[in-house]
Amino acid sequence: MRSLKLLLTGTLVLLFSLGSPANAQETSIHGAISGLWFDAERPGYGLQVEIINPREAVIGWYAYDQNGNPLWLFGVGEIRAMTINASLMSFRGGTFPPGLDPAAVVGERWGEINVEFQDCDTAQLSWSPEASGFNSGSTELSRLTAIDGLSCGAAETFHRVVEFNFDAGPGPWSALFADFSDAQRDSIDTAAAWDA
Repeated sequence: MRSLKLLLTGTLVLLFSLGSPANAQETSIHGAISGLWFDAERPGYGLQVEIINPREAVIGWYAYDQNGNPLWLFGVGEIRAMTINASLMSFRGGTFPPGLDPAAVVGERWGEINVEFQDCDTAQLSWSPEASGFNSGSTELSRLTAIDGLSCGAAETFHRVVEFNFDAGPGPWSALFADFSDAQRDSIDTAAAWDA
């Protein structure tokens, strides 16, 4: 039988993710940014943000075209720190269900948007259209809705380094063994010990 022995020596450094005060410095967008955002000075259009993983967000921009018709733009954006950059598409050719023919729906690239979040409740939206008839611009956004159960501001996370020295013994630590299959369990002896 092969033997496995774990010796606890030296200093162990761990990273813990803990709750912090509301004024903690946010370094990356997380799920609590999800919700509806709007321009408080010009209500009537807005942005829907859904964080789907640490690197991507779904963006829906509910606006109007040059003739005042509703214009809904959608895309999947890339998250970098506190910013989401997305290419948005517009769609045409659909009808109200059940008469919708999916083959008749056509998507066209509309342009790029950039959403930079200052904190949990304010953001800056800027856009660069490629579709004709639209101008580039920017506006301030405020949070309109949040997702129930997701806390933004009151429980931001940060990392704290905690050191533990094994010089006086193993303390409360116990060993875990991994990377072997159930079939190997009977052919491997595992043991853990502290040694000065």
